[in-house]
Amino acid sequence: MQFASTFNSGYKYLLTCIDVFSKFAWAISLKDKSGQSILNGFKKIFKERKPRVLQTDKGTGFKNSLVQNYLKKMKVHFFTTNNETKASIVERFHRTLMSKLTRYFTEYNTRKYIDVIEELIYSYNHTWHRSIKIEPSSVNIDNQAEVWQNLYGDLSEQKSEKASFKVGDTVRISKWKGRFEKGYENNWPREIFPVHQIIPRIPIVYKLQDLNNNVIKGTFYETEMQKVVDSGYYPVERVIKKRKRKGKLEYFVKFQDYPDEFNSWSFVIQLPSPILLEGRWEVGLAEIIYPHTWYNVNEKNNIFGFDLGDGKLITRKIPPGSYETVPDILKAMLLPSHEGKISFKFNANSKRVKIKTERKSKVVLEEGLSNLLGFHPHVVEGVAESSFVADPQAAFPVFYVYSDIVQPVVVGHVEAPLLRVVRISGKDGDVISAHYDRPHYVPVIRQYFQTIEIELRLNSGALVPFERGKVIIVLHFRMRQIL
Repeated sequence: MQFASTFNSGYKYLLTCIDVFSKFAWAISLKDKSGQSILNGFKKIFKERKPRVLQTDKGTGFKNSLVQNYLKKMKVHFFTTNNETKASIVERFHRTLMSKLTRYFTEYNTRKYIDVIEELIYSYNHTWHRSIKIEPSSVNIDNQAEVWQNLYGDLSEQKSEKASFKVGDTVRISKWKGRFEKGYENNWPREIFPVHQIIPRIPIVYKLQDLNNNVIKGTFYETEMQKVVDSGYYPVERVIKKRKRKGKLEYFVKFQDYPDEFNSWSFVIQLPSPILLEGRWEVGLAEIIYPHTWYNVNEKNNIFGFDLGDGKLITRKIPPGSYETVPDILKAMLLPSHEGKISFKFNANSKRVKIKTERKSKVVLEEGLSNLLGFHPHVVEGVAESSFVADPQAAFPVFYVYSDIVQPVVVGHVEAPLLRVVRISGKDGDVISAHYDRPHYVPVIRQYFQTIEIELRLNSGALVPFERGKVIIVLHFRMRQIL
């Protein structure tokens, strides 16, 4: 909840707990994740209900000596686990709670939650729960058998269960989705694990090992495993560096979803078969399909400063993200402390931003954010209107497609192997398809090749910062036209 700390008296976190049986939950606001803060949170919860067993994530605050000594004093057995199944219960509660908070933020146009968090938790605990089929607050000793039956059914029916996997099978394991991770993103990372051991429990669990034969900590349920065939195809996440050995260009790469120990120099992006071009050829970009999944406001252009008239300059970062409109950016910049001293207004007709400061207040517009708002970087005192049209997409109007197989051309004051400049369109989350009936052709400088390197870069020279998705490019080769 760090994004809303300014509106909540500095409270940045929520300590959430849930009874895995009754689904009864708690949420305690914390200003930090120190041992003392977590201890105070647990004390509030334990006043209502003390558990016999406490499972947490691997956060260092939970392992703090203050917390551990308190748990021992209260005779609470503490443990963490590598298995995601029980942790997923509290993660599911997180999604429910965040949904309630988001609806509240939207309805009341606020980010302040500390005065209503108890009401939201009360609402959750007194709402019918699908898994236990009653309200969490209604679970008691008299109906616990019924709740157990609703949750787990008749365990005796599971005794005849047979293992779906055998030792040596290759599988992928589900990843633990974060609180804000999109539900449509792939839930099965690409790393492959052979089955190492079958443990005949109810239900059956498995031990796995990696491709280096290291046994993985923890056990896995069948619902967390997906059988796959190891095809030998390992997509590259990024190129770390490159070198030439015996005239051959090699890339040191990180494979997608694999840890750094699997990074390799041996990978070269290859075409299915070599291309041999006889004569003089040229190539053009015929089509490009790309995901509009980058942040127009990021850690490099989200900073501005302000002085509320007391001579103290405060630097603030607005949350990185994809902002579709200028008012969205201005809303993220505005703080409660600005009231009566600093205001931001957007004129929808002129597409310009007006900043007004009073009572000796100032606004410091830094490079980057100032460009999105139509200003030059400077200090605003009094009233100032942007010199240019404010455009939330100004940070990324176009990107440049480069390739190592084409003849360098002049780009600005340098020569570079530019294939095409692509105008960016669409909005966040779109998959954009740009088709060029008349490609711009560039001479090919190599007659024989089996690798093609493609780079997508911004005006600054930085790589396009895609958050997710893949890019598909179609190239069209033809004999050079002699005029």
